[in-house]
Amino acid sequence: MAEHLAEDDLFDLAHARLPLGDAPALEAHLADCSDCSALLCSLLAAPGPDHPRRDLAGRTLGPYRLDGLIG
Repeated sequence: MAEHLAEDDLFDLAHARLPLGDAPALEAHLADCSDCSALLCSLLAAPGPDHPRRDLAGRTLGPYRLDGLIG
């Protein structure tokens, strides 16, 4: 993937509609693209209109385990 990830893909990842393990091309892109990785992190941390800020401690994102909420 030469370009950045599509917004729909990032939203699906952030809202657990698309498991990262089921999308190896997206996972590889996130490993190499700091812009897309930062945007996904922002989406994961952002509170939504129907839920407060989520603490994702203990969950996994691809090969990564989220240990705790920072800030």
